[in-house]
Amino acid sequence: LEWYNRAFFNKEGEFIEMQAIGRDITARKNAEEQLIKNEVKYRSLFEQATEAIYLTDMSDLSLIECNNQAVDMFGYSSREEFLSKKLFHLSPAMQNEHESTEELSIELHRILTKDGFHQLEWNHIRKDGSIFAGEVGLTVIQLGDKVYLQAVLRDITERLEGEKKLKN
Repeated sequence: LEWYNRAFFNKEGEFIEMQAIGRDITARKNAEEQLIKNEVKYRSLFEQATEAIYLTDMSDLSLIECNNQAVDMFGYSSREEFLSKKLFHLSPAMQNEHESTEELSIELHRILTKDGFHQLEWNHIRKDGSIFAGEVGLTVIQLGDKVYLQAVLRDITERLEGEKKLKN
């Protein structure tokens, strides 16, 4: 129960009566507890994922959330350092010898606007400047008037090198 109490006094300052209003807040408390449980579950899944996960605010391309795997995969020393970057800091200027990241990003934006999800292979750049290949699933998330892009990224460099050896 949630209670509100109010005392009433006469002109001489003497207590006259007390009003008390109570309401049942069981449903609200249950909802709050469920929200906390869901947050703990989500945070656990988010942090223990083997893939790098990061969230971008599409209004300014700022990174606003990430898991520890993202920090490690991109070679940053802390979550704060990683989140100080913009989305375009995570990709080299060229995706391969013939396609610029900027041109491909424009096409990718068109696809995401239409479908809301896309999976692709994309080159990324670590803090030290080294390039690695990633398989990334991108999901557009709209919350009210804000648009976010969630990326789930797996480093596939070893797999691609293995495939190249098999071909040779």
